[in-house]
Amino acid sequence: MLTEFVAVDLETTGLDAHTDEITQVGAVRMRDGRIEECRVWLVSIEGTVPKEVQELTGITNELLREKGLPERQVLEELAAFCKESILVMHNGKAFDGRFLRVRGSLCGVKLKQMCLDSLPLSRAVWPELPRHSLGALAGYLGIRNEKAHDAVQDAVTLAKICAVLLRKAKQRQIKAARFWIWEKRR
Repeated sequence: MLTEFVAVDLETTGLDAHTDEITQVGAVRMRDGRIEECRVWLVSIEGTVPKEVQELTGITNELLREKGLPERQVLEELAAFCKESILVMHNGKAFDGRFLRVRGSLCGVKLKQMCLDSLPLSRAVWPELPRHSLGALAGYLGIRNEKAHDAVQDAVTLAKICAVLLRKAKQRQIKAARFWIWEKRR
């Protein structure tokens, strides 16, 4: 069973990895079912944060101008933080993983770690659940998310969900390997 991984969550200016930008990255290292370390980065952007995204995330243009780091630096620091750990993202194939691949390609940073998408894995483990969003899974498992749409808080929630999800997958003999977004890349 997977005993160490890094849960990653992103906040962005929109849904299109080719035209929108990453505004915040949260990463949580889990080892043996316990949170070992958390990191969060704000990302300076070229465009602006739409008003509806500011209301949802609390991330403002002013905050990113004052505290945001260049995207390349953030992605390099994320890669260094993750080391050789497996990455876990919720809906990673369609969203977070796509943003990391596209935005990383644009600034010359390629994450080489293996990456698992917890969304289809949760559907395989709990097919009886009507919804598999991060919030729905947290509610089902009694996990409290201190602040939804905050990358590090969502990453903490994801890490806690995945600790349970991976145990349940092992008990039900569901192979997590079926749910890779990408395997280790050179």
